[in-house]
Amino acid sequence: MKKLIFATTFAVLLGGHLFAATLIQDKYRWRNDDGSETTATWKAGENVAVKNSGTENIRLRFQFYIPESANMSSWLIAFYYSSSTDGPWTPITTDGSTNHFMLSSSENIADQEASTRQLSENTEHTFEAGKIIESTSFSPFALGTSKSTEYEVCFRATVNAENAIYYFKPNVAYSENEPSTNIFTFYEYAIMAYKIIFVDSGATGSDNGTSWTNAYTSLQSALDAAVSGDQIWVAEGTYKPTQKYDGSTTEPREFTFYLKDGVEIYGGFAGTETSLSQRDYLTNETILSGDLSGNDEFQIAVFNVYQNNSGADNCYSVLFNLGNSLTTTAVLDGFTISGGNANTGFPGNAGAGIVTDGTPSLRNLIFTHNYSSGGGALFLVNAVGGNL
Repeated sequence: MKKLIFATTFAVLLGGHLFAATLIQDKYRWRNDDGSETTATWKAGENVAVKNSGTENIRLRFQFYIPESANMSSWLIAFYYSSSTDGPWTPITTDGSTNHFMLSSSENIADQEASTRQLSENTEHTFEAGKIIESTSFSPFALGTSKSTEYEVCFRATVNAENAIYYFKPNVAYSENEPSTNIFTFYEYAIMAYKIIFVDSGATGSDNGTSWTNAYTSLQSALDAAVSGDQIWVAEGTYKPTQKYDGSTTEPREFTFYLKDGVEIYGGFAGTETSLSQRDYLTNETILSGDLSGNDEFQIAVFNVYQNNSGADNCYSVLFNLGNSLTTTAVLDGFTISGGNANTGFPGNAGAGIVTDGTPSLRNLIFTHNYSSGGGALFLVNAVGGNL
């Protein structure tokens, strides 16, 4: 999570309005639109990023305060989003024609409703009621001397929203026609991974897939959570199947990964990227491996390529998709496929790397150390018009 900390007090002159203050936003929290201002459930803890998809309402609550003796009045507050902390920043308004997010009415709250304290207490500053915003793009804003407040905004993604990491912040302006100014001293941007699920075998966070810090450590967990429209970003490392195609966990040799229509799975990340274009799948090797025991001795120059019976417990196929007729919207891109040993009866005797029907999009893949009597790397069944 990117933090910007500026310990400055400054003067701003807008439209003849002189103001000196430092306004600090120190907490945020995402919540569901399933209750009132006091009863709606939380999607995550304070200052914790979330993963979101679809166009349902979501609510975002900010806490901020003025640390020194100053007052703010006759200002307007708005909420902004960007896919980069460097901007450009776009206000969240009621116009969704081109914007990625727009304000959205809710049956659970009322626009301009007074807020109460819901986030952890700022003990150094007295609480002053803020507002709930669902339809007022630029809302009147005032905050008294050494006070803290909370504002909550209800909005939703539009059809223009992209698979991206989005950052959100409040900001104030003297009028709707004035450019927003840096009145706020930001400690935390609110972060949403829109339609992105993160996987990193070395992550030590909450293991919920919402950011690189809190990435799933298991690719299978990401596959279970993914729905059509999602992207799964996988950091460098080795990932092994943990269940069979039907979800059961008996017969480990039948363990396999699988693809889903509408879900794009990308490897090759270092674990810090904020856009797909930043990954390097050749440098950051991301391996899907059927070598469950990690003991393979593979020699391609001899007939029995797995030496010392080292492949006896390997998965038959590292990825297996038969019977679900995948389309080109199922994407696998940027991986090394390794350790499949298809040495039993059909379908376990073909496609040690991948067995699939339909027309999935398979791109930027390296197949190595896989064995089969029929299609050591890839076995396609009734696949016409795929994207390879």
